[in-house]
Amino acid sequence: MRRVLSFLLLSIMLVSACTSGSSGSTAQNGSDALDTLSSALDWDHSPDTVLVRLDTGGGTGNPVDDLNTLPFCTVFGDGHIVWVDPFADPEQVLEDRLDDQTIRRFLEYVIGSGFYSWDAESGFVPPSQEAPGNPGPIVERITVTLYGETRTLDAFSNWPPGAFAEILDRCQHLSNSPVLFVPRGAWLSAVPVEMRSDIPSLPWDIFAESFPQVDLAAITPDNPLWATGDLAELAWEIVRSGRMQITYNGTAYRLIMQVPGIQPDAPPPPSETTTDSGS
Repeated sequence: MRRVLSFLLLSIMLVSACTSGSSGSTAQNGSDALDTLSSALDWDHSPDTVLVRLDTGGGTGNPVDDLNTLPFCTVFGDGHIVWVDPFADPEQVLEDRLDDQTIRRFLEYVIGSGFYSWDAESGFVPPSQEAPGNPGPIVERITVTLYGETRTLDAFSNWPPGAFAEILDRCQHLSNSPVLFVPRGAWLSAVPVEMRSDIPSLPWDIFAESFPQVDLAAITPDNPLWATGDLAELAWEIVRSGRMQITYNGTAYRLIMQVPGIQPDAPPPPSETTTDSGS
């Protein structure tokens, strides 16, 4: 974290420079200092670099819900931003492309909020996991990657009340022209569940002819199918629509979609030699 701390030291020196000198030159000094500070802040512009991510750790213990969980907001190094619309029902996932100036201002806001002064070692011990497979309590997390160094803090850190919500709100409002996000490729799996009459059902028979490569009984979370094209779009719509069960051959299933790069725990995409399963 040395390079980041060096940047923060530079920030303090520049702010000090703003406040020194005659009052007539203070405004100009402040403008020049902010320009210098902004130009000193840089990052890896790779599309695979997670510049800022706000999500949760832990889980509910339900593998379908946990594996389908998406980060609230993610900004990538190339300006790609993906976030969950907090007001949409059913859930909508949006994306856009941000320019460097917008990203730089957002990073300055996160740093200025005190991110690098919050203590990752608060001393708080989460409740013990009493049952095998219990992922522990759900906690909010903020991850920032600058100068090749990744720092993740969670709600057990000493961030001030409201800090996570304020940064998340800023992240979810960075875009001026959002569009619906649909993954180009994702890992598709299915989990058999108890048939229920109180949630919507969709018979897979109406899709079986279009997607003969999909065997719901065979694509378990440990053996997912790489889905692209029309299949990825269909499965994504089903998963994001809420608690919907898919029925096939007398069995009810719930689908899981894991998108590499978007979900931290998603498996990497297959190699280029692997055959995709799409339309």
